[in-house]
Amino acid sequence: TAVEQQDVRKLIINADDFGLTNSCTEAIYEAYRRGMITDTTMVANGNAQETALRLLRNDTQFADCIGIHFNLTEGRPLTEKICHQNRLVAGECFTGYFRDSRTNFLPLTPEEKKAVREELEAQMNKLTGLGARISHADSHHHVHTNLQLCGIFSSVMKQYGIRKCRLHKNAHSYDRIHDLVWNSYNRWLRRQFITTDYMGG
Repeated sequence: TAVEQQDVRKLIINADDFGLTNSCTEAIYEAYRRGMITDTTMVANGNAQETALRLLRNDTQFADCIGIHFNLTEGRPLTEKICHQNRLVAGECFTGYFRDSRTNFLPLTPEEKKAVREELEAQMNKLTGLGARISHADSHHHVHTNLQLCGIFSSVMKQYGIRKCRLHKNAHSYDRIHDLVWNSYNRWLRRQFITTDYMGG
């Protein structure tokens, strides 16, 4: 008898913040070894770089499941120029400015845009310089889905050959305005990168 071919969907379970702290980093690796997650994304300005790199070097299969977790909202930036942008950095640490959803509609200055791009490039350069093989991208607090930043993120990811990127959450509905904005963004993102059909958390 003929066997019907079924529609097979792949479920990706990504754990963010690899390299952020030792406890978080070790828990992510344990979850991977137990089959609880499929991959992870690594921060470049975390406090657990040595722990993260040790785990990557000791497990080549795990090393193939690493993406970049771009960070513009927590910890210390890697570049000097962004430290002079008072909306974005204060006291040598990110202010969390982009965590406010209203920033989607507040234009950045040319200086802020240039500083953000240089910071994202520095984060990519640091991870690749440490030997991380970056296969996909997302961001801390989903800031790559900020409407003022998405063009910068897209340009940097293409510059470094990243072809896979996480959507904004679309596994359930928000209010009408958010659905309109995020669905429009996701359609744009799908034209730029390989994505999943749905994303939730």
